[in-house]
Amino acid sequence: MKHDFLLKEYELNFEQYRYNDSRRWEIFKYLVTLASSAAVAIFVIYKYFHGTTEIFYWCLLSLCLIIYFASLLFNSLILQARLDCVTAMRQLNAIRGYLLEKEVPDFKNNQLYTSTDFPAVKFSNIHTTQLIETALISALFLTAAICSLTYIKNQTPVGLGWIIFAFIIASIGQILLSYKYLKDHGNSKSEGVVHGYIDAQ
Repeated sequence: MKHDFLLKEYELNFEQYRYNDSRRWEIFKYLVTLASSAAVAIFVIYKYFHGTTEIFYWCLLSLCLIIYFASLLFNSLILQARLDCVTAMRQLNAIRGYLLEKEVPDFKNNQLYTSTDFPAVKFSNIHTTQLIETALISALFLTAAICSLTYIKNQTPVGLGWIIFAFIIASIGQILLSYKYLKDHGNSKSEGVVHGYIDAQ
């Protein structure tokens, strides 16, 4: 048939979209599990060393840095999965729009998407909420690591105001970097998303 290729392409892109969407959720769930486990481990270490001793802060620093860098990796994977979802969905919409026009031009009550110019990042999207939550988890462990290092150097606890300030700055920084990445790469075709150049139009 004339449109066999497009029908096969539609089917494969739909599978790819579902795979990337589920992969994104699996990565997020793994991060939440890792962060929860780390919180339990911190509590166990705190009890084992009978409070906030210097060795406790060294353990806290090490553990928090590990979780922080792991969370950055997970954030990158979630961002890439989001771009892959967007690319696949644009292709699905393009094929659907074309087939609706060529195969069934008299069908005027389409209820599904045909737009191919939607942005990769939308503030009302669950994907954006997920990225914000990932940034908050990451910022939490970075803040704890900074507080631990400060205590090790100065032998005095960090004030609550500085803790809140560091947390807010770390959160906003990661959210803005994620937003910029999606904004820069979100309008690229698949070659730009995969190979890393932005001006693939």
